[in-house]
Order: sequence, then structure tokens, then C-alpha cells
Amino acid sequence: MFLAQVVNFGILAFLLHRFLYKPMLKILSERSAKAKEVVEGAASMAQAKRDLEQEIVETRNKARKEADEILVEGQKKAEIIRAGVIAQLEKELVLLKNKALAEIEKERAKAMNEAKNELASTVILAAEKVLAREVKNEDSIKLAQEALSKVKE
Repeated sequence: MFLAQVVNFGILAFLLHRFLYKPMLKILSERSAKAKEVVEGAASMAQAKRDLEQEIVETRNKARKEADEILVEGQKKAEIIRAGVIAQLEKELVLLKNKALAEIEKERAKAMNEAKNELASTVILAAEKVLAREVKNEDSIKLAQEALSKVKE
């Protein structure tokens, strides 16, 4: 009986080895390979994620830098435009001031001429009354010039 048990055990061991142990090793090997692939895939995905995050940070920094440059450039252009507008306004102000001064001078000269003419007429009227006669046109011009020359002195 011992020999039968040893033979049965040998047959059982052979059958288990052949039909159970080898397929089980094959399945475990395949699962191990798949697990390794999954781990490697996860590692590569993690690396890709880190690369993508780094690229996003770099792109964001680059965009922020470009936005700052655009802002600075816009401020410079605005300052140039503002300076140009101020210069133009100053020129226009000077022109308006000069025009106003010329107009004032023109009005002053006109008022002086009117005053001189009125003074001359008054002098002529006074002279006519003093002389009690009518002064001729030539005489009135002469008298007006004399009166004006006295007024100028």
C-alpha cells in the first residue's frame, strides 16, 4: 500500500504540475507583465503630466511677460501721445495769446486814432469859435496836424 500511495502521489504531483502549476505560472507571469505595463504606463503618464504642467507654467509666464511688455509699450505710446497733445495745446495757446495781444493792440491803436480825431475836431471847433469864422478844409487839415504834433510832444 505504501508503494501505491507513493505512485498515486507521484501521478497526482505530475498531473498537478502539468495541468495546474504550469498554467498557473503562465497566468501569474502574464498578470505580472500586465501589472508591469500598467505601472510603466502610469509612470509615463505621470511624467507626461509633469511635462504638461511645466509647459503650462512656462506658457503662463511667457504670456504674463508679453502682457507686461504690451502694457509698458502702451503706456509709453500713451505718454508720447499725451506729450504731443500737450505740445500742440501749448502752441495753440501761444497762437491764441499772440492773436489776442494783436487784437488788443489793434483796438488800442483804433481807440487812440479815434481819440486823436475827436481831439482834432474839438480843437478845430474851438479855433473856429475863437476866430469866429469858418476854417477852410486846407486850414482845418493844417490845424489838425499842428494840434496832433503838440499832443504827441
